This record gives sequence, C-alpha cells and structure tokens, in this order.
Amino acid sequence: MESSQANIFLNGALVANLVSVVANTGVNHFSRSVTLLECDNVLQIDGTGLSDSFGISISNVKLYSAVNSTNAITNGDFTQPILAFGTWEYVNGGIPGWTAAVG
Repeated sequence: MESSQANIFLNGALVANLVSVVANTGVNHFSRSVTLLECDNVLQIDGTGLSDSFGISISNVKLYSAVNSTNAITNGDFTQPILAFGTWEYVNGGIPGWTAAVG
C-alpha cells in the first residue's frame, strides 16, 4: 500500500515529513515548536510520494505565538471556499490566504 505524504518547510528549512497512516486519509494531528524570523516567514507544504491525485489531507494549519493564541496563518482552517465534507473544488486563482509555488 502506498502512503500519502507531505513535507512541511518553514523559511526553506524542513520542519517535518508527514506520512498518512492509511492511504489518502491524512494525519490526525501534528505539532512542532519553531523559531520565527523578525521579517516575513514562509510556511510551505509540499505533497510528496505518488501522484495519485489524492495527496495527503491537511485541513487546519495553525501558527501560535508563545504569548498569543491568535492563528497567524490566514485561512489556515481552509474555511474559504466553503465545501461540503468529502468534496473538492479547483479554485481559480488559488485558495484565499495561500500561494501556490511552481516547481
């Protein structure tokens, strides 16, 4: 059985490699402490493994300060656009709050 995976990078440094337990289901929970730069910080999620059109499921990305519980990631819960559970949609122009990088 092939698993779905994602590499998580912060400012170009690999933070984690997430691997789903069951193919095409995602990771239930992942948490990591990181150090941010004093300028813009870039969070990057790269799907890895087989290109089977499913990938790993990521549904709620949060970045908290040690002193503030406000999520610093815009649309980290992917509530925009609103989709029914188990469905997907191609969003022309990208998901609000996120930028797709080519290559």
